[in-house]
Amino acid sequence: MDTACCSSPAGKENPSGSEYHSGAGLARATDSLPGLFTHPGLKINRPTLLVDEALCRRNIARMAEKARIAGVRFRPHFKTHQSAAIGEWFREAGVTAITVSSVSMARYFSGAGWSDITIAFPVNLREMEEINRLAGEIHLLPPHRSRYHQNPRH
Repeated sequence: MDTACCSSPAGKENPSGSEYHSGAGLARATDSLPGLFTHPGLKINRPTLLVDEALCRRNIARMAEKARIAGVRFRPHFKTHQSAAIGEWFREAGVTAITVSSVSMARYFSGAGWSDITIAFPVNLREMEEINRLAGEIHLLPPHRSRYHQNPRH
């Protein structure tokens, strides 16, 4: 998947306080294949992640501030963006701990300088060697043990 940054018009605010866009910054090309989107100077013809950096940074800052005011630690889940570059935006907002959904993602983000990572999935015993190696390098939190007692098949 390709990644491109673009600017879009000022967003609206949804009930949770995060901004979203209706897609007004992108127009469906009428003379192109179905599903092809264009943006001034940008033609997209394969799966591409479009990121409005300013909007993302505002939303990250807003969530970090809400967590700070509430007195809770903001530990965002990085499974959606899976990007060290976007992870830096969180770090710049004061985030020091993250959550991922696999050992390989934990390894990737530890390589990007993250040292407090929670893996939010049941442990795969076949990955214990890598989990132990990674836990020797960073503060690695596996899911709470009681989860396994509820369903031993995980």
